Parts: sequence; structure tokens; C-alpha cells
Amino acid sequence: MSAGILLILIIATFFNYLIVRKNLANKRYGNILVDISMISVLTWFFDGTIMGMAIATSVSAMISIHLIFKPVSINKRKGAK
Repeated sequence: MSAGILLILIIATFFNYLIVRKNLANKRYGNILVDISMISVLTWFFDGTIMGMAIATSVSAMISIHLIFKPVSINKRKGAK
């Protein structure tokens, strides 16, 4: 494995960890669900290879950045308690 791919994995994984902690603190559970689902589906799609993990982790980090500015909103039905 090249040092560049390893560096990308380390930075993206640490960034994802920080974002998940921030989302937990702000009670944005929808964002956490999207983040975890995205990395899981992409990892499965790329068959668990190291290069696939690098792509999945990087894409998940980019989506985390997007979710900071546009969080997932879960609307409750009218009249629901």
C-alpha cells in the first residue's frame, strides 16, 4: 500500500470520527445514519479492497462536509406526538 493512500485513509477516518462526535453532541442522528450507511454501502460495493476503502472513506468525508451545511431533516407527521 502506498503512503499516499494510507495518509488519505488516516485523514478521512479522523475527520469522519470528528464529524460523528459533533453530530452526536448536536443530536443529529439522521446525519450519523447517512454517514455510516454511505461508508458501509461503498465498502461493500468496492468489495472491501484497500483502494475501495480509501474511496469509500474519502467520499464519506465529503458527504460529511455536505451534511454540516445541509443536515438531514426528519419531519414528523402532523398530529404525531
